[in-house]
Formats: sequence, C-alpha cells, structure tokens
Amino acid sequence: MKKILYLFLFIVLMINSNLYAQQKVKVLIVPFQTESENDISFLKNSITEIIESKLKKDSLVIISKKSFKDSKKLISHARKEGFDFVVTGKIAIKNNDYELSGSLLSVKQKKQIVFLNNKGVGTGTIFVHVNSFTDKVLRVGLKKETEQSFVKIKKKPGWKSSELDFVTTSITKVDFNGDGKNEIIISTSQDIYIYSKKGNKLKKILEFDPDTSFKVYGVDAIDLNKNGKDEIFVTTIDIDNNRLNSFVMEWNGEKFVKILKEQNYHYRSVKINGETILLTKKAWGKRGAYENESKYEKNIFKVVWDGKKYKYEIYNRDGLNLYSFVKGDVTNEKKVTTLFFTNDDNIKAVGDNNKELWMSPEPLGGTYKYFKVLSKYDPEVKDKEYLSQRLFIDDVDNDGKKELITVHNENLTSLLPNSRKFTATSIKVFIWGATGFDVKYQSSKHSGYISDFFVGDIDNDGKKEIVYAVVSKKGIFSSKKTVIYTYNLY
Repeated sequence: MKKILYLFLFIVLMINSNLYAQQKVKVLIVPFQTESENDISFLKNSITEIIESKLKKDSLVIISKKSFKDSKKLISHARKEGFDFVVTGKIAIKNNDYELSGSLLSVKQKKQIVFLNNKGVGTGTIFVHVNSFTDKVLRVGLKKETEQSFVKIKKKPGWKSSELDFVTTSITKVDFNGDGKNEIIISTSQDIYIYSKKGNKLKKILEFDPDTSFKVYGVDAIDLNKNGKDEIFVTTIDIDNNRLNSFVMEWNGEKFVKILKEQNYHYRSVKINGETILLTKKAWGKRGAYENESKYEKNIFKVVWDGKKYKYEIYNRDGLNLYSFVKGDVTNEKKVTTLFFTNDDNIKAVGDNNKELWMSPEPLGGTYKYFKVLSKYDPEVKDKEYLSQRLFIDDVDNDGKKELITVHNENLTSLLPNSRKFTATSIKVFIWGATGFDVKYQSSKHSGYISDFFVGDIDNDGKKEIVYAVVSKKGIFSSKKTVIYTYNLY
C-alpha cells in the first residue's frame, strides 16, 4: 500500500515539476541600437542592465543576451535558438533631445506585443521610461497579469450578411434619398454600392460606376448643404502616379450625379465631441501628386456649405494625420481627449497641453490602403504610406458612458517595414479606467481583415450597432469576398 502511495506522490511531483518547467519562458535581450553624434554606449549598456536585472527577479524568466546585425531575421534566429520572446529597441539623441523606442516581440506569434516610444529632453527621464517598459513586459507581455484582468470581455451575437462577391475598401451609413432611413454605402476599388438591411437580408438598391481609372479609397456621407439628402464624398487616388481625383456625388431623384469633380483632397468624416463633421487635407504638388517627402499639406480643413458652394475653413495647423484621430470626452470626466494612431498603429491618448495619458501596448487598427512617398533615404525608392483605420467615441452599450471603438487587424508581418499580412481580426471596445483604457467588449475573431467599420443605426430600430466589413478567402485558389457583420451591445 505504501509503495502505491509513494508512486502516486512521485507521479504528482513529476507532473507539477513539468508544469512548472513549461511555465518558464526564455527571453532574448538584444542590446538597443544607438544613434548619436557622441558615444552613448554607456546608455545602451545601462538600459540592457536595467531590463536584465528586473526580468531576472522573476523565477519563471530565463535571460540571454545576443546582438543581431540583420534585424529582419531576428525572429527566425530567435526561434532556432528556442527563445519565446525578444526584447529590442533603439535610443537616438540629437542635441539635447532623445527618442527611446522598445519592443517585446513574441516569437510564436511573430509580432510585437509590447511597445515603448517616448521623447524627451536631457537624459534624466530615459531610465524612468525603461523601468515602465520593463514592468509592462513582465505584467502584460509575459502574461504575469493582463491589463484587462479586472474587465470581463463579452461577446455579443450580431448579424451577418451573405457573401458579397467583391473586396470592400470602405463602408459607412447614408441617407442618400432623404427618406429618413439609413442605408449602407460600400465602395470597392472601382465601384460604389448602396444596400439596405431588411430583417436578416441585405438588399442591393443601387450601383454606381465612378467612371474613373482611379482607385476608390474611401466613401463618407454627410448632409452639408442641408437639403435633407446626404452628399457622398469619394476619395480616389492613382497609386502609380500618386495623384488624387476625388469627387462629390448626390442623388437627383433618378440617379447619382457628380456635383464636384477632380478635387485634390482627401475626405474623412469624423465625430468630434459628439458632432459629425467633414474634414479634408490637400495633397502636395501639381495636380495633387505626392512629391518630395510629403504625404499632404500640414493644415486640416473643415468643409462647410456657405449656401452656394463648399468652403474650406482651417481646423488644425498642427500636422495631425487626417485619417488617424478623434476627439471627445472618452474618459467620462468632462474633459476633451485626443486619440490618434501612431505610425506604428499604436493608439495614443493625449490630454491638456499635449500630455500623454496612455498608449496601447500593442498595435491596433491596420489597413492595406496606402499611397507612395519618396524615401527619405533613397530618392530612387518610393515607400508605402499606410492610411489608418477609423476611431469612434460613442456610448455603444447605452450605459451612459463613452467608449473608444476600433478595429484590431492582426499583422503577421509586423516586424517587416512596408509589408502587411492580416490573418485575424476583431472589433475592440475600450473603456477608460484607473490605469488607462481596458478592453470592455471584443467581438468574435474572424479570419481575414476588417476593411472599414462605422457606428450607427443601420436597421432603423433606434439602436446603434457597430457595422463592419470582413474581407477574407476560404481557399488558396478562391477569390476574396466580403461579409458584413453587426455587433450589437444592447
């Protein structure tokens, strides 16, 4: 009997020891790259020592250090040597200013899961940022404690359409004929469609051919001329020649007509402090071509109707990215917060005096839409400048509190510049808490990517839904198709 008991205890101990061993993670620390006119190797060494020291205090973390010249092959090198995570970054100093960036890369997921990017003056605060970054690596990246540990993520069933035999580039709601009912307007790269949702069916009402060789990037609908019908602002671009040819169309009772043509503008409808407005930016160069290193002019304009024509009034002179920001009382503290996507698709929240309040620990958003700009480093090369997803501030669950809504397209090639491959996607709804934004709701994950989304009452029942277009394909030899989903939260 004792032998059986000892054998049982031995098996239990072996199982526990195996489980404990499986919980350990192997982390590779790559010394941070440096960029400075002076020797700042002491900074690089100090940063490495801080990260190593803090991670070593965790009994479940195994640390190694190694330098790699080819950053593109970093993940493959790390995988071959059995690492689970890689810590890497860069410190750049010019005059008295510094910029510090750091990443925790998941070898298994092949993507960045914790990100640091801070700028400052002098070097006194660099190590404060390094300590904060390392704490986040332990708390979030290595799964010791998730940032959403106190928030229950809920998945609410919604509605899905049948497959649409095209690839959607943009989607929004529209009342094109002034009947007071919302329809869905969808663009592909060459065509524009209007659908209505009747019960569980999606019915095509109209189809419009823009009659242009330019690719449609976005559709936005708003009744600026106050005639009861939404005008449709269509942003189109010639990728090869980098030339804009946007236009505005309106329903005349029988068909759509272009009421404004050949516009050298990007259009974007944005909900600012609860009001939907139309903003625009102009491209640099002759005939709207992108030249030198510029994406578009610095100023953002608000489009208004003066009773006879559209006018462009200065809205912002700070160089904000037209496609990436929103403003509103998202903290529910009666304060205006500005939220925007960084160049790396992280969301940053900024308060009064441009004080940073929060940055997402992982990239969100993500699109395939881009235009080309000349490389800063090689005048013979053109880089891809990707556009951003929409951000919405709204009370989507009718609980009296504003939430932040966005898309999370998961990028398989997040480590490679100018390369994107989205494999999974979902809608995420964030709520402001004591330590920043936490995930309040998350839709089910879908294969493929979300090309665009909006918040609105699409079935005209008085309740808002999150409506989004998922693009995917089922097999290697099949073509991409679109399915429209709604995400209902009350």
